[in-house]
Amino acid sequence: MTRRRKMPESRPKKTKIQ
Repeated sequence: MTRRRKMPESRPKKTKIQ
């Protein structure tokens, strides 16, 4: 298990969401 607890939600991924 890697350090993957807090997912970066504040950072918008590279997606076309307007």
